[in-house]
Amino acid sequence: MTEPKRTMRHDIFNLPVRTRSINGKQKGNANEREAAKSLGLWTGARFVRVPQSGGLRWEDNAKVTGDIVCDTKGFDFPFSVETKHLAAVPYTKELRANSKVYKIWKQATTDAVRSQRLPMAMIRYNGLGKFMHDGEKYQDYLVVLATDYGGSVPDLLVPQEFTGDGIVAYLLSDLVKRYPYDRFIYVVNKLQFLVNYIDTHQTK
Repeated sequence: MTEPKRTMRHDIFNLPVRTRSINGKQKGNANEREAAKSLGLWTGARFVRVPQSGGLRWEDNAKVTGDIVCDTKGFDFPFSVETKHLAAVPYTKELRANSKVYKIWKQATTDAVRSQRLPMAMIRYNGLGKFMHDGEKYQDYLVVLATDYGGSVPDLLVPQEFTGDGIVAYLLSDLVKRYPYDRFIYVVNKLQFLVNYIDTHQTK
């Protein structure tokens, strides 16, 4: 727990000193660890946080983008993952135009284009709880995907949380229960979503 300092402003206006239980960096790190664990459950692969200090060595640094990466050698995971923990994510079935989700999605797509991967965002908010699987708890997430490059593939089996401008979101817990990752990636590969995505963005 971080102990804040009392300043002259506190003394002059007789303000209380509020204790911060966790700072932004710690919160982000904790979220990335939770996201790696939950995504690993759906895919069956191991995921780790992207090292900020170069502490880990990767075979292809150009493809190390996003917040978490697949650490299982040879595993088919053509996505760049951006993850955030927000206080709130207000939404109905149609995402409002000024939603913070779009800012996160923009970062996801920027990283995806740079690394020649497909974008994926994993977003949690306060109140989005955990789910049980084989006796273990996992943090749930909104998994945001591009509708024009494979994101709408699970629609027939998985309920949408919301749709927006070029994006669709599902709960990770629903994907785990209703749509195995190996089925998802089979369709993504068969319909060449990654190739089409790269070709489209290289011409822009």
